[in-house]
Amino acid sequence: MKEHAFFIAAALLPVNADLFAEGERIHQYFSELLARAVKLATGRIDILPDAVTPYTLPAEQKTASLTNFSFNTEITSAEASLFKRQAADSVDLTESVNRLNNDAIAATRVIIRYKSRILNDALACRLFTFNYPLLIDHIRREALEFLDHLENLQRGTPLMPDANAVAFWNRIMKEHAEFARGLLDPTEEELISVADGFAQRFNEMLRFSVTPGMDGQLAVNRKAVTDFRAFNIQGTEGLLECQIRAVIVPLLADHLIRESEHFLLILDNRL
Repeated sequence: MKEHAFFIAAALLPVNADLFAEGERIHQYFSELLARAVKLATGRIDILPDAVTPYTLPAEQKTASLTNFSFNTEITSAEASLFKRQAADSVDLTESVNRLNNDAIAATRVIIRYKSRILNDALACRLFTFNYPLLIDHIRREALEFLDHLENLQRGTPLMPDANAVAFWNRIMKEHAEFARGLLDPTEEELISVADGFAQRFNEMLRFSVTPGMDGQLAVNRKAVTDFRAFNIQGTEGLLECQIRAVIVPLLADHLIRESEHFLLILDNRL
C-alpha cells in the first residue's frame, strides 16, 4: 500500500500539489505501520519472498534518486534480515497485533478513498495523471482485497486460497503484463512482444475454471507465473543498470516481482 501511494503521487502534476501531499502522508503512515510490523516480527518469523527481494533496496535507492521522493530504506533492510529464532520469547503480542491490524484497516480505507478520488477525477477529465486509469483501478482492487483479508483476520476467519483468489491474481498478472507492454519505449520491440505474450497467457488462465484440486491446471498456471517472475527480474535488473528504455521506475518493476512471488505462494497454498 505504501508503494501504491508513491505510484499515484509521483504521476501527478504540480497543479495537484494537495493530492501529492496527501499521497506523501499516506505513504509515510503505511511506512510507519510496516516498521511496527517488522518490529513485532523480529525474531519470530522468517521473511517470505513476497515481502522483499534482493532488488528492493537498490530499487528504492535509485527511485529516490530519480524522484526525490523519501523512502525509509532502513525498514527494507530490517525486513531483509528477518528470521525466526529457534527459541522465540514468550511475550504475548495479541494486543499489539490487534492494534496494528485495526490501524492498517483504517489506513487502507483512507487509501481506497484516495485512489477512488484520483480515478473518478481522471475519468471525468477533472485531473491529469501519467498513470493509466486501469492502473489506478488495478491498485484500488488490490487495496479492497487487502482490506477484505485484514477484516477477516480480525474476525478470526482468515481467507484461504481458493479458485476466486487464483482468478483474482491471474487478472492482476495479466494487467501487469499489459502495463509493462505499454510503458516500454517503442524501440524495445522484443520486450514489448514478450510482455504481450504474457498478457495473452494470463488471459487464457482466466478462461479456465481453476480449483485447488485441479493439479494439472495449477501446474500450468504456476509455470506462467514463474516465467513472468523471471521476466520481471530481467526488467528490474535492466532498469537498475540503465539498459532498458521505459517510463518505469525500478521500484515499480521490483513491486511486480514481489506480487508474482505472492501469487506463487497462493498457488503453493502457503498463505
